[in-house]
Amino acid sequence: MIYIITEEQNRRLVDQIIEYFDKNLTPFDGWQSPKKYKRELKENDGEVFIFIDDVDTPDDGSHMWYSIYTNPNVSLKKEDCPLVLLPDGIVNSLSAYFGEGWKPLFIEWFQNNTGLKVKKVDNFGWGNQGNL
Repeated sequence: MIYIITEEQNRRLVDQIIEYFDKNLTPFDGWQSPKKYKRELKENDGEVFIFIDDVDTPDDGSHMWYSIYTNPNVSLKKEDCPLVLLPDGIVNSLSAYFGEGWKPLFIEWFQNNTGLKVKKVDNFGWGNQGNL
């Protein structure tokens, strides 16, 4: 079944998704400057941990993990990087509410707040084989 929505309905949906990101994925200590994230990425061999106050899924890991392909700590697929991994519960909730349409919005939101480029967003996959 195909649904047609108006521009206004689309804008409200996008606003709700962004509001969810702001409420659930903003770092507990607020966003740092993009320069700080870039410096941290360089100092930490290609990875950044951004801690969030994830009260809904505390066992799932309360952070976002950002990595680039040249991170010596892990083996990643070049075509997936740079990437952001989120707690499984957050990804499951977003996908249940909004389908896959939230991912491009998250990438834009994350890039705007950190200044870091993103190609892919996924879940940690701690409860299964993972998605990487």
